[in-house]
Amino acid sequence: MADLRTANERLTTYALTDALTGLPNRRALFDDLQRLLNRAVRDGTSVLVGCIDLDGFKAINDRYGHQVGDRFLQAVAQRLSLELRGSDLLARMGGDEFVVVGPGADMTDAPAPNGPQIDRGEPQLAARTLQQRATLATVGRFELGEQVLHYAGASVGVVALNPVGLSAEEALQLADARMYEVKRGRHQQAQSGQSGESDQSGQRVHPAPSAPKVEAIVPGTTAPHA
Repeated sequence: MADLRTANERLTTYALTDALTGLPNRRALFDDLQRLLNRAVRDGTSVLVGCIDLDGFKAINDRYGHQVGDRFLQAVAQRLSLELRGSDLLARMGGDEFVVVGPGADMTDAPAPNGPQIDRGEPQLAARTLQQRATLATVGRFELGEQVLHYAGASVGVVALNPVGLSAEEALQLADARMYEVKRGRHQQAQSGQSGESDQSGQRVHPAPSAPKVEAIVPGTTAPHA
């Protein structure tokens, strides 16, 4: 009986885990996010939801192969995990997209939002802080086997949300829209040659990489980490 219970637990874990990165997968994310929203309604707090899209990932796969691409995804997952709060959940949605969710600030003293997205007060400040931390975690030098990749960072969009009447799917759609707003700003800056400015929310945006720079590691040497 104990063996059967252990086997069922392993199957459940496998079904909720991304095989490549070891992170929760899309199914686990939706379940956990809905529970987080329900708890936030009871506690009177906001919820932070962020989408992370790895600009230039297709170019890495196309030029250096899927093995290097897989190592890059694993390295990004590890760096993000180290930078996030213990209360945050990082998941891989699939492909080159990750999602982070976590409890936000108390909404008691926050100005009443016109809709589900909170763009003022402590909840919005918490969203900006998480967005900045997640962005910076993806910037820098990645050692990927015999290649070293210099990456300008992912497009990250984080929103603070009022959880009342909000579903997990709706919350993710709002975060996805924020991420694409950041992505558009980065590409516009890259085309104009600007080094990085603040967007409408006050968050500093890094220009998107046109093509990640890669160098070879000489056998017997170790390149320094970013």
